[in-house]
Amino acid sequence: MKTRLIDINQKISNINIDKQKQEKNVELFEKYKNIKELNRIVLDEFIKRMEIGKIIPETSERDIKIEWNFYTT
Repeated sequence: MKTRLIDINQKISNINIDKQKQEKNVELFEKYKNIKELNRIVLDEFIKRMEIGKIIPETSERDIKIEWNFYTT
């Protein structure tokens, strides 16, 4: 029973953490829902990290990976 109680408490904790992250997302999107101009400040709030790969000579394309700064499910 103690093991089950620990497991349930951990699940409750995880749910509360997810809820907090989602609330932060809502705040972020509300803050910029009427944005008129995309600038560095806005990008910094939405993007945590960006990787730009090398150009592939045959196709003149490159991979771009974006790590978003908000919680996704």
